[in-house]
Amino acid sequence: MSDGVDLYSKRGEEADFTFLAHDTASPYVDNRPLLPADKPELREYKCVYVQNDAEIGLFSDEVVVNCAP
Repeated sequence: MSDGVDLYSKRGEEADFTFLAHDTASPYVDNRPLLPADKPELREYKCVYVQNDAEIGLFSDEVVVNCAP
């Protein structure tokens, strides 16, 4: 059993995933504004289980979400 997940994301033209949040309940809502406020952008997400403050196991598959104003 895990203590939650660490969520990572990249958006727009970002090259690398960055840590987004540690979450213990679903759903997680990404409230970050769009990079260009008036244009849609693609956001990619992945997560990994956390147990005793350490990431364990493999990362999830990546999910791509189209966010629009």
